Amino acid sequence: MPYVLILAVFATFATTLALCSASATVERWGMQEVTLTQAKDYDNPFIDAWLKDRLECADEAIDVTGFYDGDRTWKIRFMPTREGEWRYSTSSKDSGLDR
Repeated sequence: MPYVLILAVFATFATTLALCSASATVERWGMQEVTLTQAKDYDNPFIDAWLKDRLECADEAIDVTGFYDGDRTWKIRFMPTREGEWRYSTSSKDSGLDR
């Protein structure tokens, strides 16, 4: 099920990012970071697992690759290129990273 990132324009051109029940303020071209936890243990997660993310807003789509940050933690970093509602979905070898 895709998650929705809502980016709304304010007078300062800041955007609001809503991820599930949490929200943060992200400026256009500001950086948003999503943290996910893997469900399984891997001998070498750098080789044995992967994380891909697709973000969409209107007619724009951005594909990014998440990265392993240690201690079963994976991160995705994203800079919104426009104001509006962003939707994202992840895919990976590990069910704990799928959104």
